[in-house]
Amino acid sequence: MLFAVLIILALYVLLIIRYAFGWSKLKKLSLEHSSKKVSVIIALRNEESQIDYLLKSLQSQIYPTDKLEFILVNDHSTDATLDLLEKAKLDNLQIVNMPNGQFGKKNAIAKAVQIAKGEIILSSDADCSFTPNWVRTMVSYFSNAHVMLVSGPVSFHKQNGIFQSLQALEFTSLIGSGAGAIGMENAIFCNGANMAYRKSIFLEVNDFATDKAVSGDDVFLLHSVKEKYPKAIAFAKDENAIVITEGRQSIKAFINQRKRWAAKSSSYKDFASIYVSYLVLFVNLSIVFLFVM
Repeated sequence: MLFAVLIILALYVLLIIRYAFGWSKLKKLSLEHSSKKVSVIIALRNEESQIDYLLKSLQSQIYPTDKLEFILVNDHSTDATLDLLEKAKLDNLQIVNMPNGQFGKKNAIAKAVQIAKGEIILSSDADCSFTPNWVRTMVSYFSNAHVMLVSGPVSFHKQNGIFQSLQALEFTSLIGSGAGAIGMENAIFCNGANMAYRKSIFLEVNDFATDKAVSGDDVFLLHSVKEKYPKAIAFAKDENAIVITEGRQSIKAFINQRKRWAAKSSSYKDFASIYVSYLVLFVNLSIVFLFVM
């Protein structure tokens, strides 16, 4: 049994070394003035407390106004979200209401992409904030005609407390691992709070309508792109691309988030993602086993 544990730990160390090497291969690009039309898509449900902050963050973007549009999708909010959106004074803003019988972020994104005028789609969440050069930085990676999807970095607001600090550290390790995997041209996951892709590739490979997982608007699209264009995924290794979001405020909320993440793993078809998932599981079981022994 101890030999099996050593094998598992050795495989995990090898995996981390590969990711570290992949991270070192990622290069920061210089910002360029892009002529590409961009559509920023964000789905909202009962986000009245975030609207003002979100709109100010979007309004701060340094990008040609005639090349940028914002599509905010109201997913059946029951609070003042829709009223606040309709009062917003934001250039090139489209407000879309989800029809009866359609719910969820994946459906909201699919609906927004259909009407988007941009050749590049940027998607994020309502509780996020962005640097003024977020759009420019993410779009700059598409100067390479072979790039179909760009995963961006996500971080938490700095907060006090051991739980928040450990959560931030763990989340950073996830973002770093995903970036390292992309650097090794074997992407396994990305974060839907910060990703960009060509509208054409979404329309080509999107299978949101057929998968049944509640979440996964990010990772399933990534896997679909990887399956058809394995070398067409990039990571935006740039501080200007960082999106800031909120960590879970309680252990219960944290556990519920991880349950949602785990629920979609049963639908994974990508071998690398399945391998890493099981390897991490067995590493944690090994730590428990060694502690008991």
